[in-house]
Amino acid sequence: DGSRSLVQTGRTFGGEIITDDGRFSVNNVSLKSSYVRMTANGFYRNEVTGKNSTASIVLNAYSDLQARSSVNINLLTHLEYYRVGYLMENGLESTIKASKKRAQKEIFAAFGIDNAGFGYSEDLDVFGEGDQNAALLAMSILLQGDRSEADLSALLASFGKDIEKDGKWDENAVTRAKIADWADSVDLGLKGSLTLSKIESNVSGWGLGTVPAFQKYVRNFWCREYGLGDCFIVPSPTDPENTNENVARAASMYVCN
Repeated sequence: DGSRSLVQTGRTFGGEIITDDGRFSVNNVSLKSSYVRMTANGFYRNEVTGKNSTASIVLNAYSDLQARSSVNINLLTHLEYYRVGYLMENGLESTIKASKKRAQKEIFAAFGIDNAGFGYSEDLDVFGEGDQNAALLAMSILLQGDRSEADLSALLASFGKDIEKDGKWDENAVTRAKIADWADSVDLGLKGSLTLSKIESNVSGWGLGTVPAFQKYVRNFWCREYGLGDCFIVPSPTDPENTNENVARAASMYVCN
């Protein structure tokens, strides 16, 4: 209804995804305010396997449609969903846009990413150019990992509820460590044929656009989780030491490459 309390008006409008690139339109919409809540329900393309999902997932988004006619519903709009609602309903931010900017900065920070200069979540596209879209793709890959659709949905829900009140992803140290272990293994070629190059090839093979350079953000995440700093590292009998006791290779030694 346009207020901070985000009271639903009861007006609901639907559309159907009928194209391979996931685009859809909703026509004849009459809104009470420019604030909208959106839900997308369907199958998706798995960046890690390169295949279509075998089960559907649900993604949510808040947006302010003032001065915009299109919205991308993506992983970031879903991760910020509970946080944006909390900030609005508790009067911590006065607008949807301000709430989204705050929530997005917190979410990117949870992955060790500085989002200065990034656009709003609903402007991001995993086939878009530049760092903001590469960061979105990297987060999608990290959270997907080897997870089933059910496991992915559970992880997204857990993340959203974790950051809801304080904006911090800090109740899942073991989960973060497992994500870092997976990313480390893929980055260093320790999972057979599954490498970052293979994932890039999978996404490129869909023919939906140019794949942004996501690799640096995947690498940055696991390096930071391991306590190894900013540089790309390889296993080595020399410093620095992996200081995260929750990960599989705790106390292993790495060296900057």
